[in-house]
Amino acid sequence: MKENITKDNPKFPCLNLSIDNGNDIAESFEIIWDDDLIHVTNKNLVVNKRFVDLEGNTFTVVDIGYFSKWRRYLPFFATGRLIFSFDNKVMSVSEVKEHVLRKLEDFKNQELISAVRNQVVVANSYESIFKAL
Repeated sequence: MKENITKDNPKFPCLNLSIDNGNDIAESFEIIWDDDLIHVTNKNLVVNKRFVDLEGNTFTVVDIGYFSKWRRYLPFFATGRLIFSFDNKVMSVSEVKEHVLRKLEDFKNQELISAVRNQVVVANSYESIFKAL
């Protein structure tokens, strides 16, 4: 475990572990590629969600750091940065891979996701798993 991990610096990209399955891969696997501004109109959609970063460290989103108070009330300007808290847990590459493969099993049309599944199976790093999605 890295000593320099603080509550606000996961190594990006990060995969959302808390998201429910959607209708397609884009809805079911949310990846935050960098720590740039994000557009959030509903804080409840991201707060308390768990993410795994590029080194396997798990984080929970504890808040959104808005750049000005008034922007959060205007849907097109509600931008900020996610504020993370380190969970003191690390997931191995195989654990992340198993998590993703379990979620892929829930899709009805397995033919459409077979290429994604094959890429995840041969992935040997967090980044290659994230890129497969």
